[in-house]
Amino acid sequence: MELFDAHLHLDDEAFAADRESVVARAVEVGIVGMVTTGSDPPSSRAAVALAERTPGLYAAVGIHPHEAAQVKPEAMADLAGAWRTSESGGRRETGAGLREGVVSPEVQQRAFVQQTSGSVAT
Repeated sequence: MELFDAHLHLDDEAFAADRESVVARAVEVGIVGMVTTGSDPPSSRAAVALAERTPGLYAAVGIHPHEAAQVKPEAMADLAGAWRTSESGGRRETGAGLREGVVSPEVQQRAFVQQTSGSVAT
């Protein structure tokens, strides 16, 4: 059986000291591919950069539902650049994380539509 890890945050500072060895150990135990995910424009850019230099690692970029208020024209342009520059990029974190008191469902719904359509309504 081949295993594929579909949701990592390898850009996280917790992996700064041994990121490459984390990936190497995963491959060693049989992981055939991994997706490192961004939750906002900076972490999405970091995910793309890491995927571009790491065989078997792919990037998914987007804005996490709890950060839906960040979905503004500048952020969408930044993410669009990441989507275009990465052969391995996908869109992610476009669902609704409806934990009470984080971001209103209306803001999350608008962010979902904007990220999945690639446009930003002002």
